[in-house]
Amino acid sequence: MSTNQAPLFSATAIAKNFGGVQALRGVDFDVVSGEIHALLGQNGAGKSTLVKILNGVHPAGSYTGTIQLDGQPVSFASPADARSNGVGYVPQEIEVLEQLSVAENVFAGRTGLGDGVLVHQRKLEQRAAEIFADLGIDIDPRAYVASLPSAQRHLVMIARAIVMKPRVLMLDEPTASLSGTEVDALFAVLRRLKAQGVAMIYITHRLPEVLAICDRATVLRDGQVAVRIAREDFDAETFIFSMSGQRLQRLFPEHAAPVGTPTALEVRRLSVAGHGGAVHGARDINLSVAAGEIVGLAGLLGSGRSEILHGIYGRVLSEGEIHVGGKEVSIKSPADARAAGIALLTEDRKRDGLLFNLPVGANITIGNLAPLSRRGVVRGGLERNAIVAAMRALNVKASSPRASV
Repeated sequence: MSTNQAPLFSATAIAKNFGGVQALRGVDFDVVSGEIHALLGQNGAGKSTLVKILNGVHPAGSYTGTIQLDGQPVSFASPADARSNGVGYVPQEIEVLEQLSVAENVFAGRTGLGDGVLVHQRKLEQRAAEIFADLGIDIDPRAYVASLPSAQRHLVMIARAIVMKPRVLMLDEPTASLSGTEVDALFAVLRRLKAQGVAMIYITHRLPEVLAICDRATVLRDGQVAVRIAREDFDAETFIFSMSGQRLQRLFPEHAAPVGTPTALEVRRLSVAGHGGAVHGARDINLSVAAGEIVGLAGLLGSGRSEILHGIYGRVLSEGEIHVGGKEVSIKSPADARAAGIALLTEDRKRDGLLFNLPVGANITIGNLAPLSRRGVVRGGLERNAIVAAMRALNVKASSPRASV
């Protein structure tokens, strides 16, 4: 790969706003054949907005600026339009057809496999099995996607994009829910695609992945290009400073492990039942977390790591003891967990974490309305103050708390 090549796919002066919030401000970006180009930036920097423009999710006319493919102007009215021009996209959000099989999801939109309108189920499954073997992952093509955990659903989406043999492939946080082994297998596939001349745009927050696989990097900050970095200048501290404006030592200061602090959470002999697919549950788990301590819970897909958290939070039935602040608590539901002072951020925010029929503000407060209420009635002023404080603390970018989530 040589950056002296003419760009295969490029964007010039791209600008986009959402209800008064300027998401992109005159962004220039390009990628050449056989290159993996990292697109970096903090949350809200504009990365996903840019690739959604390049893929037709935000159609021509909803933004300003130009896009070129092979040096010729193009404008995509939809993702299908982009795919027909050889531009593939794996979104950050999981987008699958849950009531169809894995094989049907991989070949969604082209189930005839070139033989007319009839669906050849056995051929679909055989082709899907070959693709998964190439990816180095173990998924049954006949399984219903509804039975798969989010990590495997993401792998199905990656397979769906690759099977279209795109000339340009955009991947938005493709490894967010994958294990180390699955990431290695995906990287092997991306290196093969690179050798075949496929141009790739790779969004990630995981800087070791950029150092491992990417050829160039463009950093966005506040909707603008902050810096472009060549491979020979790759450095984790450079990336972090470009994204945040702060040095590594200030962002990640060393903390001494807490000594003599009380135990905030203790789990004794916790067992959680599995519920099909690759979810095998967990048995006899003992775990303690001190006040002020961060404990990592790691394991391969299907090892029970998520089920442990769901059991503690009351999302699934569990057996054993849960102690909060030294006192045993009975948790049979998420409401019990919240009352005990336990919160859960779910793995799949689109399916389990947000209410899309409610605005931003309501999504922030809906799980904790009691402190904002008097005699069972939510007080508007208290709620508004809580929403504004939360949006400022987490830098949530929206035109107002009433904006659609």
